[in-house]
Amino acid sequence: MLGFLLVHLGKNKGLEMEKDRTPEISQEKCPECGSINLIHDYETHETACANCGLVIRDQEMDRGPEWRAFDPEQKEKRIRTGPPETITIHDMGLSTIISHTDYDAFGRKLPASTKYERKRLRKWQRRVRASDATERNLATAMTEIDRISDHLSLTQPFKEEAALIYRKAIKAGLVRGRSITAVVAACLYAACRIKGQPRSFEEIAKVSRLRRKEIARCYRTLYWKLNLEVPTVNALDHIEKTAKKADITRKSQAIAENIIRQAQRIQLTDGKSPVGVVAAALYIACTKTGEDKTRRKNQRAIARAANVTEVTVRNLYKPLKVATDIIDLIEKADLGDEIQELAINIFQKAKEKDLFSNKNRELTSIAAAIVYIACEELGERKSIKEIANAAGVTRVTVKNRYKELIKELDLELPKIPIMSEGQIVPLSLSFFI
Repeated sequence: MLGFLLVHLGKNKGLEMEKDRTPEISQEKCPECGSINLIHDYETHETACANCGLVIRDQEMDRGPEWRAFDPEQKEKRIRTGPPETITIHDMGLSTIISHTDYDAFGRKLPASTKYERKRLRKWQRRVRASDATERNLATAMTEIDRISDHLSLTQPFKEEAALIYRKAIKAGLVRGRSITAVVAACLYAACRIKGQPRSFEEIAKVSRLRRKEIARCYRTLYWKLNLEVPTVNALDHIEKTAKKADITRKSQAIAENIIRQAQRIQLTDGKSPVGVVAAALYIACTKTGEDKTRRKNQRAIARAANVTEVTVRNLYKPLKVATDIIDLIEKADLGDEIQELAINIFQKAKEKDLFSNKNRELTSIAAAIVYIACEELGERKSIKEIANAAGVTRVTVKNRYKELIKELDLELPKIPIMSEGQIVPLSLSFFI
């Protein structure tokens, strides 16, 4: 039995690769001045007061390891203890395992009888580590967490968060009758959202070899039964990954981030798919930088990178384009917040009537017409020519969109709808009050 190599994976904080050589502040008091600002220096093995400089103790015992390591390989060879306690192992990492090597602690080869006996002990040791059904369930689940996390390139904090959620689920009896892999995938999805780096159901379903519907069902159960505090998915969390996958430049990505922030400010993204909003914002940014033509970053390419359909990008693109054009136009024309608030109100009413689906209508001219209507209502002395020039469209186009909005939104059309430059036409917009 002395030849058996038993590796204890217990919690031992005293044995590490090397002590931290930075001074450590203790909670003792200085006998000279009574200060608690004491510093322990591991290099000189002294404890001194930082205020008066009195050396309280010297030649203290170094409780660290007797060896030193300068790289991970040396540490791996010289360390004689296992990792600390962790919830990512079903037994918290406190059990003992028997090595598979055929040599004892002195490097001597074991006889055949000892090998057979150790093999039999190793088998029983594995059985003892997972003695009941709960332990076996946890062992399988922790293995799945490691496998899926490695495929998704998730770090240790994500694994620990998922393991914690799974332990709560098994304690609440939510795993019984459900697939272990599905519950593990749902736990990892929740862990990614809690840690601020959300992954989609499709990504997790691909590596877990399950259907998206099954993972989503398990996630909803965990969310309601365990009262998980999962933050709302922000579209900005997906923009870097989508832009990198679509090979979009940093300039377009910055413009897309600004577009999403503007849309969030007016609550345009509420209830919309974050990935779809990101795809639409990236397409708008590419049209502004010219990447849609020079680098062929069209709707199809961006939709494929975001894993959404072209219809989703197209439906989100139109209102997002009009809203951002309205905000940009108001900032460019140096108009007030009241005009922006009324213009967004008009935009919401036009969006409800689906006035952006007509392919023959230029979206920028619609935004200019909405801004002009808001200026008329609040008495802002801006002519239709000034707004058209600021928007980069013709005066006739804005005039036509203006008349169409007045008609389709059932507004009262004034007798003289378009006055000369500098004159204001009062318009009753009681429809929006």
